[in-house]
Amino acid sequence: MRAWSAANLGGGILKRPPQSQWAVLPEKPVNPAPGILVSRGTPTDEDLLKAIYGLGQPFDAVMVAADRSAWPGFIGVVPVAWVLAAIHRDRTDVRAALSIAMSEGAAGIASMGLKRLVRRPRPYTTVPAIVARSAPHRDGRARDPHSFPSGHAALSFSLATAVALESERWYVTVPVFMWASAVSVSRVWLGVHYPTDVLAGAALGGGMAIAMHALARSLIGDENDHGVRVMQMTFVRVGF
Repeated sequence: MRAWSAANLGGGILKRPPQSQWAVLPEKPVNPAPGILVSRGTPTDEDLLKAIYGLGQPFDAVMVAADRSAWPGFIGVVPVAWVLAAIHRDRTDVRAALSIAMSEGAAGIASMGLKRLVRRPRPYTTVPAIVARSAPHRDGRARDPHSFPSGHAALSFSLATAVALESERWYVTVPVFMWASAVSVSRVWLGVHYPTDVLAGAALGGGMAIAMHALARSLIGDENDHGVRVMQMTFVRVGF
């Protein structure tokens, strides 16, 4: 299996251990806590996890790039959407910004709530063949020890679904869903999530975006000018 290092792909990524080391990594105990503790994935889940985790170049480089793009996307898209809405002062742009913001917020809250309910430990703590490639998880700096569902998958698919629903253009929809899929799979490749964590997160994020899209349309629909006028007045008062 090809070796690679942080020097080749950037900081924060763990050097792949030789195959001979995988078999001797001890299984770390997980302390039970209140909630529905799900200790490990199914055999199929673990097999798929190991298959994705073991993929080499050029998959490695794609996964690193996807992981690095996640938080800039999560943090940057909502402000950009509101700035565009303020500039254009158009009903559709205001509704899109509101829908995207609510979708991300709802997905984030729901995923964190489910994590604390289910309390499934991350795979690198229970599967001997998996070592976390993410620096915060590897170094013990990660504050979230729970795996199910994937927050990254929930946020990326809520963002992609919200943007796709508002855009309704294939050349926007295809790239945003490709990005969301890459971000989600990168969480498995990093060893911090099982595949089922990612699938659940994607479903959760997409569902939240659909619900928030409907709510945004009810607040700022084709026949409801009041919400748009309120937004426009707000933008004028703050200097946009």
